[in-house]
Amino acid sequence: MFKNCKNSALYPALALIVVALSACDAEKASQAETPRPVKTTTVTAKSLPVVHHFSGVLAAQYQVDLAFEIPGILVSRDVEQGGAVQKGKQLASLDDTDHRQQIVRIEANLVAAQSNRKFVASELSRAIKLSNKGFTSETRLEQLQSLVQTAESTVIALESELVLARSVLAKTRLLAPRDGIIGVTLAEVGQFVNPGQPIVNVVTADQLEVRFPVPAVISDALAVGLSVQVRSTSGSTSPQQAVITKIAPAASPASGTVEITANILSPLLTLRPGLSVEVDITLGEQVDILTVPLSAVIKLGKSTAVWVLDPQTLQVSLEPVTLGSTHKNQVVIIRGLSQGEQVVVAGAHDLSPRKTVTVLPNSQ
Repeated sequence: MFKNCKNSALYPALALIVVALSACDAEKASQAETPRPVKTTTVTAKSLPVVHHFSGVLAAQYQVDLAFEIPGILVSRDVEQGGAVQKGKQLASLDDTDHRQQIVRIEANLVAAQSNRKFVASELSRAIKLSNKGFTSETRLEQLQSLVQTAESTVIALESELVLARSVLAKTRLLAPRDGIIGVTLAEVGQFVNPGQPIVNVVTADQLEVRFPVPAVISDALAVGLSVQVRSTSGSTSPQQAVITKIAPAASPASGTVEITANILSPLLTLRPGLSVEVDITLGEQVDILTVPLSAVIKLGKSTAVWVLDPQTLQVSLEPVTLGSTHKNQVVIIRGLSQGEQVVVAGAHDLSPRKTVTVLPNSQ
């Protein structure tokens, strides 16, 4: 553009002028930049509950190992670990072939005994009628009466034997004593099992408790009947109310902790024995604590900070803070802020030090 200029020494000077003008324009553009809209909140002191957090494991209040009362070969196991069962559902069965054959034999003998009882009773009735006419001796009557008593005793004995045999047959089926969940299976099909040998373990799903260790110094502040909150570690369910029912009398020598047991009042169906949970226990409260919303906190590597607003200049500055415990959507500020300061809680993603902002309505 300076093709006709004869003095080439002007080129560097012109270049400097262009750079200066560009810098000036950038500064004017920066000054004219529209303030960033943000929402703020005022840091105030408040009282907060002191919540202690512990890890625990869910367990069933009721669990039992189920076994057969008679020996036999296991021919079916109708449930698997973790499966839900209802009261009366068949869990497993033994080979019942011999027991059924025995019942068939007893039933046949009973039919014959009943027929014989009917026959001798008829004979006795006829003999009595003849005796009244003088045609039957007393000896014959006594013999028939004895036969009737024997036949009656035989029928009664066979009926009792049949009841017993049917009872034994029923014991070849292992049934769920109540609604629950199969904890573990302890025998396999084809295995010979003895009376009392555990086959499956059933636990309740609607009566759960949580067991968790606490430091001995914390256990001294706990009491049976104290309410606690139980949360799944995944956070997929709402907190569950529980009540402490047992406090171990002494601390474990290995860990120095005391085991606490709490019953969950109305457990959700998604909770299962063996699930890891978090337990929150509230003991007292802290006063004059400064907090800010979690949305106000900015992470800078391993450090944290907040944008603090100067209400006079409407400019922000980044102030490092030390965080404490979290309470719902609030976090405790241990160091870095003072009561009455205003911090940015929304719109902080596009801020820089000394940037001018405009405070949106509904800021606190």
